[in-house]
Amino acid sequence: MITRFTIALIIVLTTSIQSYTQSAADCIGAVPVCANPYVLSFIPKEQNNVTGEINPSNTCLATGDTKGRWYRFASTGAGSLKFSIIPQDTTYDLDWALFSLYNRPCSDIWSDPSLLLSCNFYGIQGNNGSTGISDSPGGPFSPTVNVDSVTLFYLYVSHHWLGNNDTLGYTIDFSGTTFTFQDCSIIGLNNPDEITDVLVYPNPFSDVIHVQGLNQKVELNLYNIQGKVIFTQIFQYSPVIIPAEISHGVYILEIKTPNSVYRKKLIQHDD
Repeated sequence: MITRFTIALIIVLTTSIQSYTQSAADCIGAVPVCANPYVLSFIPKEQNNVTGEINPSNTCLATGDTKGRWYRFASTGAGSLKFSIIPQDTTYDLDWALFSLYNRPCSDIWSDPSLLLSCNFYGIQGNNGSTGISDSPGGPFSPTVNVDSVTLFYLYVSHHWLGNNDTLGYTIDFSGTTFTFQDCSIIGLNNPDEITDVLVYPNPFSDVIHVQGLNQKVELNLYNIQGKVIFTQIFQYSPVIIPAEISHGVYILEIKTPNSVYRKKLIQHDD
């Protein structure tokens, strides 16, 4: 059946293409999380390529981002966020900071304190056990975070107080969170060396698709499952309305810059 739809592409300034190999020690290389729980078996030694991302003056992390790991996840809509970071060794001291970067680049974290949603630096080294966000805040737990729309979260877990031989990992348990996570195919990257921080949603879609995470002129192509281009346009920054007629099915959205490419499988369905 032929349907009429509009793809609204919202191109928002976020971050530039990086020339180095991405690392989860940097915000731009944040590990996508889209299921509960997330398990890190051991803490890897990851290179911190971008220093000074977390401002100690704007957060509870006195050590900034000198030793830790970034994660990112997104809600599909309104709800409450709760999580526990549970170390395999209960003597580990893990601190954290949570940011919302919807429509914003990682570089804004340093200068804009409004991006901080929550933070916990318990202040007691050793034997702290779990930390996180809870309905019963106190000590290593901070109050529940409520959101009223689709939100892109960035969570930094600090390993600053761990010794060189402390490598056991931890579990991030999101039990109690009331929103549904965006799928990793939406918040993740097809290739970590290609376009970064692209968020495409919803998927499946009926008549609107949002694309955010670009800061330069790009070429957009929409392919059908047979590989035929059914729409193409070059655009930058401002919202673009693209009318078209397609049938219910699977499509490929391709975003190309002079140096990078991003492809995402999308499913169109009727309302």
